[in-house]
Amino acid sequence: MRIPTPVRFALAAAAMLGAHPAAAHPHSWIDLKVAVLFDDAGKIAGLQEDWLFDEVYTSYIVDSFAKGKPLTPERLAGIAQKIMGNLKSYDNFTKASVAGKPLGLGGIVAPGAAMRGNRFALTFTATFADPTPPKGFAYEIYDPTYYIEMLHAEGKEPVRLVGAPEGCTPHVAKPNPSMDAIVRASSLDQTQTSDTGLGELFAEKVTISCP
Repeated sequence: MRIPTPVRFALAAAAMLGAHPAAAHPHSWIDLKVAVLFDDAGKIAGLQEDWLFDEVYTSYIVDSFAKGKPLTPERLAGIAQKIMGNLKSYDNFTKASVAGKPLGLGGIVAPGAAMRGNRFALTFTATFADPTPPKGFAYEIYDPTYYIEMLHAEGKEPVRLVGAPEGCTPHVAKPNPSMDAIVRASSLDQTQTSDTGLGELFAEKVTISCP
């Protein structure tokens, strides 16, 4: 599992402060892949999200929900439903905006789950209550407490545009947390949660550029 630069820096800061490196947030990692879905009018209608959990957190999910039973397709579907239910009050860790103003989610479509090797994958589509033109659109996907770090996967096309007008392209802006944010993250142990503003400071921001 890759450890992004801000996290490596946080671990180093924890060591300099005399804290054990294992005390630093985050404690789990999710690799993201997202398809930005456009409707026939050229407006953004939703985000098709693919979350791939690290192996350690996968073990926790399997132990908590499957309780030693075989991971049949039906049981995986049930796990997906339970996770999405737990995330509902957190807007499914998905924040979208237009020109800086929040864009409300309309609902969740087709939640599903699968095992990919030793890693648990959660998939779903977050729709928007009001589809929006791409100008000024942005989204961020993050755990507000930063217990879990969520970054777009490395490699080809972690963000795809589906049905977009010709010439549109996505841009992923890497997080640039302050030293204060890094020290705050490094000071939290596994039993602590931060204030809910910490995760946003470590979130990637995706914008869409169209001609």
